[in-house]
Amino acid sequence: MNIWKKRILIVFVSLILNIAGRYIAYSCGLPAYLNVCGTILSAYFGGPVLGAITAIISCICCLTISITDWYFIVADVAVGVVAGLLATKNRYFDRFSLIISATAFFALVKGIILSIVNLTAFGGKSGLYIADGIIDYLGSVSAPLWFRYFITALMISFADLLAAMLVIYFGIHIYRNFGKRKRASELKKQLMGKTLTGMLIAFTMFSVLEASPSYADKSGSISFVEKLYNSENGLTGGCLNDIAMTKDGSMWIATYGGLFRFNGSQFVLIDNLKSVRSVQSLYVDSDDRLWAGTQDAGVTLLNIDMTWRTLDMSTGLPSNSVKCISRDSNGLYYFGTTG
Repeated sequence: MNIWKKRILIVFVSLILNIAGRYIAYSCGLPAYLNVCGTILSAYFGGPVLGAITAIISCICCLTISITDWYFIVADVAVGVVAGLLATKNRYFDRFSLIISATAFFALVKGIILSIVNLTAFGGKSGLYIADGIIDYLGSVSAPLWFRYFITALMISFADLLAAMLVIYFGIHIYRNFGKRKRASELKKQLMGKTLTGMLIAFTMFSVLEASPSYADKSGSISFVEKLYNSENGLTGGCLNDIAMTKDGSMWIATYGGLFRFNGSQFVLIDNLKSVRSVQSLYVDSDDRLWAGTQDAGVTLLNIDMTWRTLDMSTGLPSNSVKCISRDSNGLYYFGTTG
């Protein structure tokens, strides 16, 4: 699937999540809008621009559910942009502990904007029964006006975003586990087929050797089949610098021409990652994630679902040229650089 088809699919799924969530929240009178799940999903996998586009389109579509949703477009776009920018530096869906801090940060951003929108467009009210009841209660205890509107907007935003983050987190991990089991099953079938083929070949060879006892005496050894991979049969990257294998059986080859993936029959250049060009070193960790050290662009972490994160001098590396990668028993990673 090319990059544009993947982005269109992400936006389509995200719009369904946003519209369905908004319909459920509106129909059931929930103290939230539930219209940011798809926005965060688009921003996480497609970047801030795709997150903003999803927010705009979903707000327009949700006007059929509630005409007042038009006023929240600025807050939703802000969430999409911030979620996309943060995802380039921090893959917060990789660990459960990170989604809580990310939720709090997103809620603060949306809460500030939402309180301003509610104040200017609706006199401070949110249109949600429970939230407006809290505003009235805080007014009865003489809480400051700005505090009433902000704390209510923050509560709505946190409820919205926590529900969205949990749905995405569990969805991603269910998908990854399903993918792992599927690849393991396919690999098991491939290995079984190769094992049976190998046994048949070995049986045939030993039968021939047994029938011709003079063979070993004459040659002194058994010959192996040699096959050379280079630019003529798919490996066009030039000098080979490193090789690694992931649990799905894929062979990864680091070259100065880029990162190649070999599936047993053909080489595929991973050309959709701008940070992975001249690759010098590879490392597969215990989570089956591939680390690729480059000559001048730092190190890129490639996850199982083909999402990635780049570490370079802007994030603490002493040099963008990474020669080797390793990990100790305590889970600490070591990068050998030229700096």
